[in-house]
Amino acid sequence: MSTKWTVIFSVLWVLVVMVGCISFILYQVETRAWPRYQADERAAAMGGPAGVITAVTLAPLWIYWAVKRRDARAR
Repeated sequence: MSTKWTVIFSVLWVLVVMVGCISFILYQVETRAWPRYQADERAAAMGGPAGVITAVTLAPLWIYWAVKRRDARAR
């Protein structure tokens, strides 16, 4: 996979997941389930939505960096 397609895929992936996370948060707030979600110890241990957003944002960047490094080594 070329670097251009890796960047395009990474950006699309981040956008899809961010929209999903934001939709989830808005749903939790509108249904007033958010305080229960925050109080859940397992959710707190996982970092909640902020942790998910951070991990999903950094994963494609890491993939892009790894592919870029691999391509540089192949030359």
